[in-house]
Amino acid sequence: MKPMLLRLILIAVALTGLNADCSIAQPKRDKTIRAFKGLTLGAAAYVSGNIAREWAGPDRSLFSAPIGPDRFLRRVFHQPGKTTNWLDANGVYYLIFGGLVTTAVAPIIQSGRFDAFDLGYDVVAYSSGILLTGGITRIIKGMVSRPRPYAYFGTRPIPEDTSEAYRSFVSGHASIAFYMATFLHYRLRTLLDSASSTQRTATDVLLFGLAIYTAYSRMQIDQHYFTDVVAGALLGSAMARLTHNWFYDGGPPSSSNVAHIRPGLRFIQISIAF
Repeated sequence: MKPMLLRLILIAVALTGLNADCSIAQPKRDKTIRAFKGLTLGAAAYVSGNIAREWAGPDRSLFSAPIGPDRFLRRVFHQPGKTTNWLDANGVYYLIFGGLVTTAVAPIIQSGRFDAFDLGYDVVAYSSGILLTGGITRIIKGMVSRPRPYAYFGTRPIPEDTSEAYRSFVSGHASIAFYMATFLHYRLRTLLDSASSTQRTATDVLLFGLAIYTAYSRMQIDQHYFTDVVAGALLGSAMARLTHNWFYDGGPPSSSNVAHIRPGLRFIQISIAF
């Protein structure tokens, strides 16, 4: 084989290797763009929600009286005299942080490797959905301005921030809790593809058990009606499914594949030697 022909063949192979390498790197750029869009949307929703939440007040209430099973179930779940619990003040932050840690750590435990880009992508995915869920929840709270049960029934004084007493619908604790449970349900289902059905069921029981208990605790201390927590649960679950679809379902492959093969660089070195 003539040297010039051999060189041309090697250059062609090198360019093919470079194209393959670029095609592998492309998903990483796609994921970066996807993450930026998702985080921007979530942040915009959260900022809008903070503004809309301040609209809440008695003059804006779309409906105030208990509806459907609210009155009956309040008698079932509410504990007179109980005004707070461990979930009331900071519980939602425990849920957010716990879900964030699980989202970040689970892939590392499952694969046995650490990839900074994948870790960042997972954290942004989970956080974007949290911001979106929290923002939409607050927008609804401000627009509906439903009085909380304790305000409607007068079981305890209305706080100094009167708008707080008119943010019953929907339950923010329930929406965040069910977002966390549903997001991790879909994420762990993918990661634990080799787990037994018993292990998957146990994981779901733990996740949704915590979410259900959170919703119950809000009715227990007269902060929300049954319809508030059900609406919050549906909203959180829907946002989790939407977020997971956006970031993972049909998305680009893991960035860890980028480093697996780089044949073009080796062939370039050989070509230069000729």
